[in-house]
Amino acid sequence: MDTQELDTLVASLEAAKKSSPSDASIILDYQRVFGTEPGGRVLADLVKRFPLIAPRFVSGQGVEQAAQRDGAAQVVAHILQYTISKPRQERKKAPAKRAGRQKETKEDIQ
Repeated sequence: MDTQELDTLVASLEAAKKSSPSDASIILDYQRVFGTEPGGRVLADLVKRFPLIAPRFVSGQGVEQAAQRDGAAQVVAHILQYTISKPRQERKKAPAKRAGRQKETKEDIQ
């Protein structure tokens, strides 16, 4: 990465900090990125390389390696959480069902 690319990256990160988008817009951004075919492949690769269920502590390895594996798995878990969750605005728009009184329709079940 050359100096110009690094300066552009730093400027982008600084602009992102200042804008502080809402959680809903961030969730939508994650879904736009990882909801594409290439994004899905990248996400599948991340899950494969940094599995969520793999042991963090391995006999003969130090705490640093365990912390690195744990941190990587936490990032993957965060991405997965944001790609499958619905933004708050979208959740609020969904009609609430009355408990126990309303019969389920075929649309509700599917």
